[in-house]
Amino acid sequence: MKIALVQMHVEQSRFDENLKRACEAVKKAKSRGAEFAILPEMFASGFNYGENKKAIAGGRNFVRDFLEIAKENKIFLAGTVPHLEENSSKPSNRMIFASPDGEILASYDKIHLFGVFHEDRHISCGNSIAVKKMPFANIGFAVCYDLRFPEMFVNIAQKKADLIVVSTAWPHPRMGQLRTLVRARAIECQCFLACVNQVGVENFGSNKIEYCGSSAIIDPFGDALCECKKDAEDLQIADIDFEKPKIAREKIPVLSDRRPDIYFK
Repeated sequence: MKIALVQMHVEQSRFDENLKRACEAVKKAKSRGAEFAILPEMFASGFNYGENKKAIAGGRNFVRDFLEIAKENKIFLAGTVPHLEENSSKPSNRMIFASPDGEILASYDKIHLFGVFHEDRHISCGNSIAVKKMPFANIGFAVCYDLRFPEMFVNIAQKKADLIVVSTAWPHPRMGQLRTLVRARAIECQCFLACVNQVGVENFGSNKIEYCGSSAIIDPFGDALCECKKDAEDLQIADIDFEKPKIAREKIPVLSDRRPDIYFK
């Protein structure tokens, strides 16, 4: 399966422009043979939580917009958007996995909220891990800060994930950490990991954050199948052989050799 990484700059609160840019990039990926495209974290909105919530209250349905991109381009699609449940006061940061018909195949609400930026004040956290069984592969999902929590990824691996999709908004100066973490998670889970990051600068009043790009698809042995540029919008595509996770796990049976009875005493 050919998987595309859509590394893009997100204009905070310029929803229509972001959606148009994403749709054009996904269309380009499709024209190059991609069957599955992945978008960055909060690709349609950015992180102005007040404006995102106001937009939802005013009738903006980010999930519906996302599904339209998948349907228009007839492609499997993943990425995160703000989503507000009726019984919640705060939106979740929701990963959607959509079919080429524009149907929701799976969703995952970001579990680990970034306390350094007080994300918990604005975002409703998820409470469950998601792995979707598809005819071609089992797909797990994670969002940005989740990468720092290996226990979550081991759980995903134990659910026999062949691919883990990660959408991020990961900044400088921690680019080296991102590159290390995506390889570590792929190696320890013995599956493919496709991580898509934002690029560009986002303003938060007097503070600015510059996202570092460096999106990549890593195979079960820790090798990069494709990598995006560091600080520029980019589109990269890799052809995935879903037999590789099985081969990796047969060569070194890491999951069956674990000793959780010792670790959590």
